[in-house]
Amino acid sequence: WRGGGLYLDSGGSSSLHACRIESNSAKQGGGGVYSFGNNTRITHCLIARNRSADFGGGLNLNTNCRAYIDACVIVGNIAERLFGSAVYFREDKSTLNFCTVSDNSGVAVDFINSSAVVENSIIWGNDLVDIRQSGAAMPLLRYCVASTREGDHWPGENNATYDPRFVDAANGDYHLSVLSPCINSGDPEYLYDPNLTDMDGSARELFGRVDIGAHESTAGPWVDSEPDGLPDAWELRYWQDLSYNGVDDADSDGLTN
Repeated sequence: WRGGGLYLDSGGSSSLHACRIESNSAKQGGGGVYSFGNNTRITHCLIARNRSADFGGGLNLNTNCRAYIDACVIVGNIAERLFGSAVYFREDKSTLNFCTVSDNSGVAVDFINSSAVVENSIIWGNDLVDIRQSGAAMPLLRYCVASTREGDHWPGENNATYDPRFVDAANGDYHLSVLSPCINSGDPEYLYDPNLTDMDGSARELFGRVDIGAHESTAGPWVDSEPDGLPDAWELRYWQDLSYNGVDDADSDGLTN
């Protein structure tokens, strides 16, 4: 009925690490995982192709849930009523950090009176809407690639809407390509911890600053394929194409790009 893969009840604590939560279904909430008032920790997991006939195709984090979701890829999930096909946050205080949320149906992430915090994450390339919010409480998003219904970047510190340039999303590869503007674009104040790794187990902050998303790039942010004196990731982040160079002054401020 709820929690096709896992049902986590109130008053307890649960931890899932390096799991594949795939192809589950529920008639009501949480095709993959339903967490009700539970202190839930989900890290380095693939949450894919789960289905709910109601709310939360991948994850349903509900009523006083304090989930911590880190370095997870959440893709290809379905909520038939279009409420939070990837993640459904409701009246919770959860955290989603360093995650990639893409190719989910309908509304991918729903915040219903939620005080969730989302950081260093990609919520992009979903079916209808990447994010929707309702209710008095507001989620906090920082250093995320995430858009509103109108296609604008989601309000918050250093959020953006650019194409993250996955290696091959059509075939399930959500690593960042060498052209990705997400490389070295995460929170610059992130405190390095050797015990915290990306989904593949690689260290975070390989090149002086963390990336956005579940996978840390091993290529570095300095690829300049033209070459024109500007790293490709810089051009794609600020202008969405590779037509600029290191000599021009695109914003006419007296300084070169």
